[in-house]
Formats: sequence, C-alpha cells, structure tokens
Amino acid sequence: MTGRNTKKNMAVWLLAFLAATVLLWWRLPYGFGWNSETSWYAAAMRICLGDMPFADMWENHQTFSILLSGPVGWYMQGNGGSTEGMLLFFRQAFLVFSLLLSVWSGYNLYAFSHNSLTSLMGALLLYLGVPLSLGTFTPTSTGLLFMTAAGCTMLRLYRPSSRRSMAGLSLIGGGLCALGIIVFPLFFLTVPCFFIMMVLCIPHKKKHRRAAALLPFSFGLLLGLGLYLGVLLRWIGWDNLQNNLEWVFTSRSNPMSGWGKAILNFIKVYIKADPFYLLPLSLFVLWALFRYVPLPLHFRPVKWFNRMIKICMPVCVLGSLVLFLAMQEHELSAALKLNRLQLCAGFWPLLLFLRRRRQKQFGAMFLCLYLPAQMMALAAYLSDRGSDFAASVMLLPGVICLSMMGCRLYMIHGRRDKGLTARKAYGICITSLAVCVLIANAGVRGLANYDDEPVTRLSTMLTRGPAAGLITTAEQADDYDVVLQELDQYLEKTRDDDFLFLAGNLPVGYLYAVKRPAVPFVSGTDLDSENLSAYLWSHKERMVPHIFQLRAGYGRGNDEEEPDLQLVEWVFDTPAALTATNCSYQYRALTYEEQLLLQVSGETQAPGMLGPET
Repeated sequence: MTGRNTKKNMAVWLLAFLAATVLLWWRLPYGFGWNSETSWYAAAMRICLGDMPFADMWENHQTFSILLSGPVGWYMQGNGGSTEGMLLFFRQAFLVFSLLLSVWSGYNLYAFSHNSLTSLMGALLLYLGVPLSLGTFTPTSTGLLFMTAAGCTMLRLYRPSSRRSMAGLSLIGGGLCALGIIVFPLFFLTVPCFFIMMVLCIPHKKKHRRAAALLPFSFGLLLGLGLYLGVLLRWIGWDNLQNNLEWVFTSRSNPMSGWGKAILNFIKVYIKADPFYLLPLSLFVLWALFRYVPLPLHFRPVKWFNRMIKICMPVCVLGSLVLFLAMQEHELSAALKLNRLQLCAGFWPLLLFLRRRRQKQFGAMFLCLYLPAQMMALAAYLSDRGSDFAASVMLLPGVICLSMMGCRLYMIHGRRDKGLTARKAYGICITSLAVCVLIANAGVRGLANYDDEPVTRLSTMLTRGPAAGLITTAEQADDYDVVLQELDQYLEKTRDDDFLFLAGNLPVGYLYAVKRPAVPFVSGTDLDSENLSAYLWSHKERMVPHIFQLRAGYGRGNDEEEPDLQLVEWVFDTPAALTATNCSYQYRALTYEEQLLLQVSGETQAPGMLGPET
C-alpha cells in the first residue's frame, strides 16, 4: 500500500469518527429515563454508602454494580457527597470509553484484513451500536464493548507482526475478556471460542507460536478474574459469596432452575423472530442434509448450495430493508426494528463460513466474532429474559463478521475482474446489509430514546438532581420537579441516618436523596411482596417508620393503586397513618404515644390521615 493511500485512508477514518463523535456529543443530553439508567447508578451508590453486595442487595448483575461503584464513589466525593448532574457526566464518560474501545477494535480489524472499508465499518458499528440507544454504562452495553474488543484483539493474532506482539495482544485480549465476564458473568460462554481459535486457526505449525498465544491469554483472563474474586472475597467473605453464588449468574426473577425451558424458548423466539431469518436457516438445514445424509442426487449439492446463497442473499437484504422502513413506529419501535435487522444479518456469517470452512482466515473470523455473538445473545436471554428481541442486541459482532466475510469472499477476490461482475455484485449485496445496520444504528442512536420521546420532541432542560442538564419533554420535566419537591418534604420528616423506603419504581429518588435503601431492590419494590416482608422482618435494623410510594402518572411502571393502610401495617407490624398528595402516598408508623391516644379516643382512623391535597 502506498503512502498516499495510507494518508487517504487515515483521513477517511478521522472524518468518519469526527462526524460520529459530533453526532453523539450533540445527542448526549437528550432523553431522561426514570428507571433503567438511574437504577444502575442507584445500585452502585448503595454500595458506596455501605451496603453489602449479595447480602443487602438483590439486584441483577451485582458484579457490574461493584465495578461501577468505584467511579460513582469518586464522583460523589468530588461533588461534596452529592449526585447532582451524575447522569450527564457518566454519559460523557461512556462516550469516551466507547470511542477508545471502538478505535482499538477497528485498528485490530485493519491489521487483520488490510481493508480500510470493513475495518472502518466494524469500528463505527461498535461505536454507534449501543443497545436500545441507552448511551451510558449498563451491563449490556459495557459487556458488549469489552467482549467485541476482545474478539477483535484475538482476531489480530492471525497476522501478528512478531512473537512478542503476539504475546502482548493475547494478554490484552485475555484482560478484555476478563472485564467482559466481570461485567456480565454469563459471558464466560464465549471463552471456549477463543481457545479453539488459537488452537486451530493460528497459521503456525510450531507449537511454541501457539503457546505464545494460549499462555498469555490464559494468564490475562485468570489474572483479571482472580484479582476481582480476591477483592470480592476479602470484602464480603466466602460464606456470603457461596450462599449467593447462584445470583452471580442469574437473577431472583429468572432463577437457574428455569434455564432449560428458557433455552428452548430462546431457540423458538430466535427462529420465528423475522420472516427473512428463515432464508439462511433453511439453507443451513439443506447444507447439513446434503453434507451428512447420503441422498441419490444427480447434481452437485455444494454447487447448488452456493447458488442458493447468491439468490437468497439479495432477497434477504432487500426484504429486511423494506421491513425496516415500512413498519410504523406504533407497530414496532425503532430500537426493535434495529434488533430485527441484526437478527436477519446475524445468521449469514455461518453460511459464508461453510463455503470456506477449510480456510483458517474464515475460521478465525467465525470463532472470534460470530460464535461469541451467539453465546452473548444466549447469555443475555438467560440472565435478563426480557422481550423477544432483547437478546439480539448482542449480535453486533456477527454483523461485523458478515461485512468482513462478504468483502473477503467476493469483493477482494474479484478485484481483478473488470467491470461489475457477479462476484462483485454479490459482495456488494452482502456488505450492504451491514451498511443498512450501520445506518440504522446511526439513526436510532441519533434520534430515538430509551424510556423517552424521540429527540425532536424534547425541549425542556432539567435543572437539579442527578438528571440536571438532561433535556426531556415539558410534561416529564414538570413531573420530575414535582417528585423532587415531594421528596424534599418527605426527607425533612426523616433523620439523616434513616434508611430510605421508596415503594414502586423510583430509583432516581435514591440517587437524589443519597440514602441507603431499606429494601433489597432500588426499583420495582412492591408492598405486597412476601420476600420483601421476610427481608425486613429478618433485618430489623433496616425497618423504617416512613414509606414513600409514587402514584400512577409519575415515573414509569407505577400502577394506580388505592392506598392500603392494612397492608402497610402488616409490613410495619404496627399501626400506621397515611398522607396522600397528588404525587404520592406517604405512610408513617405511629409512635407508642399515638397508638395509646388512638386506643383511648376509640377512633378507627389513625391521626394524620389526610385526603389528596389539591
């Protein structure tokens, strides 16, 4: 490659990343979510305030919360113990974090393929492809970045510049893989893929060259996991970790006992997710039939299989694109459209690998990008068990693999062909699907919001609390201000060292109050939960005399419920009073003197029982 071409490619890289960074930086303050974004920082904050992981917390992905508690504690310490503006700050930090890992991944892809188009496309896909357009530190987005960067690093081992660089790259890949597993423990399912790649695909016959990859990778992986485990054991103790080991890999709402059924449901959902997904799936079944079942055929199955790929691929590309553009927003959200598009693209690398399965270069791409993507999708489904398409956000490395395989198989090999040949046309069709996913990622990331309206409908900036600096709708901004005012009045009635009990879904309230939660969940705490009552009765020191319950119409996921004083008295195990406002129900346990006064007066209604304020 000439120096002029190198400078030209570098300029294209810089311009593309500069445009993407400008888009994302402009996009940062837009959108506010009551639950999902704030819940991760509230869970990390409670660790900073003294809560013990696994013992005092029942949240999912606690290993990620432990890792996030360090930056959250540093921010609070530098901000005088306050969480003012925390959400916007960590969005900015996540942008820098994703930029660094994306550039590193693109650099390794270029060193592997020597093709600036596919390496740039892969780096931009990773940079823009944040799951559900939630551009902040979450287990899904952070784990996906770490594992994709690890796969790209291991892919570069196919063409190391020297034995020393091979050992260094393998060590970095093992460290990145360890960080991904710490963030999302079930991602350990991807580790065998990397070991198989190093054993089968590294093009060196001498054993010491493969050992130069296997040993540093194993050392980096075990070192990262060992250090984290050592700190965790010293902090919480072996008995506590052993008793709660199950919740490291799953959640209390999706226990391990249901994994067998969950895997079958995952396969069913995966198959029926998209009609155009059936095309590559059917081709794979035909390939297996031709390969392993002796059939009396009068034609060459392999040749027929290759022709079917060339016919079905353009149909799949056009059909997926039409489906993405034709469906209205009320039928399917933009984020779920993108997930469907990734589902459609996620199976084609397997078929392209079957065409060139004897070539180690294709095997390396298959084992470092495609298979880890499938394992991460399975891990996301087993851990979170969300919507039908929730796990497809993890298929992004498979889309990167698709663009690289398509370019390698058709466009580069057909470079000597003059004009637009069939080989080049098919290569363009394959890479165009990856381009469609890239454009869709940019559109969804730039305009859509998780738990909020699109960017074009947001106009009002929040001025205080952890969401200060974020822009949302005028209605949601008014609700946010009302909730914080109610919290201020509620907190005036509590002591500084009291625990905080917020019923319903209001994790932003814990962030705002900077108090230790009395309950094991920072979101989704139902008063009628038997587990909650059992927890409070076994942790008497966390029982508080006040409960703040948000009413429907405020926040997200809060259903309209009539005040149930009898239920609260069962939770408190003592008589209680209620103050109802337009925003909340505030329950208070009666003191001993108030209970005596109530008995003497013979009243049936507790003192302090008020109707809704106007």
